Amino acid sequence: MTSYSEALKNVQDTITTADSLRGLFSQIRSDVKEYLEWKTRLDGLLQDLGEWAPMVYRPGGQWWLPVLRAPPFEEYLSDHDGVVSPAPDCQARVGWAKLLHALGLHPTDTKTLDWKSTRSTSFDPTAPDAIRLEMEGRVLCHIVNLFKIYDEDTNERVVRRGGRRMRPAATLTLQFGRLTIADPAMMEEKVDLTFEEVSHRALHKRTAPFRVHAMYADLCGEFDDGTAYASYELALRYGISATKAALSVSKDYHQRARKDRAADLIASMGFIEQLNGQPVLITKRWIEDVRRIWRRVTVNPGESGDEDTRLVDLLVQKMSSPEIIARIRKESGEEDRYIIGAINEDINLCCMVNGGLTIYWSLRGKSKTSLDDCMPWILEEQLPSLLAGVKGAWAGSWNRELGEMVDEGTLEKLLNLPRELVNKSILIMQYAEGHELWDANPRCYVG
Repeated sequence: MTSYSEALKNVQDTITTADSLRGLFSQIRSDVKEYLEWKTRLDGLLQDLGEWAPMVYRPGGQWWLPVLRAPPFEEYLSDHDGVVSPAPDCQARVGWAKLLHALGLHPTDTKTLDWKSTRSTSFDPTAPDAIRLEMEGRVLCHIVNLFKIYDEDTNERVVRRGGRRMRPAATLTLQFGRLTIADPAMMEEKVDLTFEEVSHRALHKRTAPFRVHAMYADLCGEFDDGTAYASYELALRYGISATKAALSVSKDYHQRARKDRAADLIASMGFIEQLNGQPVLITKRWIEDVRRIWRRVTVNPGESGDEDTRLVDLLVQKMSSPEIIARIRKESGEEDRYIIGAINEDINLCCMVNGGLTIYWSLRGKSKTSLDDCMPWILEEQLPSLLAGVKGAWAGSWNRELGEMVDEGTLEKLLNLPRELVNKSILIMQYAEGHELWDANPRCYVG
């Protein structure tokens, strides 16, 4: 006969067992629900991958990720003169696949595209940003340089003393879409991006490099057939696509005398000044070559970059004579204090002490003061007499070289070179040597 306590225990055990079964059933139902939801996400992912799905998800349950490295991509661009020709249709709906499609690349382009296995049993392809395109920073640089739209905003370069390394904008607008960088300030090791096409038509359109916005088409023409990418390679190698204007081609260029380098600079800038619409590509290297040669002549910088301002001080002193100030006052109508300030500013600029070389396009007229109008031509008019006092003004080899340049007319020509190149048929490759994306070459991930 069962005691009351035993009967009560049996009832409690039965209730506990029933609760456990209900808990187990609930857990199973939850697991099944989660699996079905995951399976739905997986099916949606494979559908979004479109024609790329068979390469990303392969037999045996292996997941592979596309990788775009610089050398094979450069070879691909060279083979097609930088022109990309997408397939007629793109079934994929993910950003990185659309970007590859716009670049004329296909899932089976094993010569250009590399693939790497995830090699992890815990890899979840449905996790955010799990399936992405990996590419080197220089690949991103090539894409932007070649396929951005050149206009007043994207084709400008100002080099200033103490300038920081260039960082990319948060949004990079291309002919066929927009690349958005998640955090432009954090690019030491990797760059996270998203891609969005401009339109369905642009995504499927054959795209040639170096497109100039229609508003600026009169400023810059097009490359002859078959020359665009070769010109681009020359610009990356020498800083400028027109090698006759290159300033750091020879191996011993840094050892040559000041007057010889100054003559090189004068010839290079003369070539730029005479451009008649034929496009020329330049990078920061050429701009820095100009500034370095110019300053080597005018301020004789030491190893630490310290400037010797004796030439500047001499020119300012002579330009500030009562006779010249009276001449400027008559032409400008300005007070002497403003004239003296303008003299200091202009001579510092023409010696590249506080400034640099500015390059830009503008369809708007630049507002000028009366001093802005008269100072350049008065300074140019006075330079021969100002420079007459340079020779022997102080001791040392630098002054002797300046004296030779005065005798030959080289110093006067250099100081008369323009510090602004406005509306020239120059396309600036901002994403090249000297840019963080190019120099650091970080890993970039496109979602």
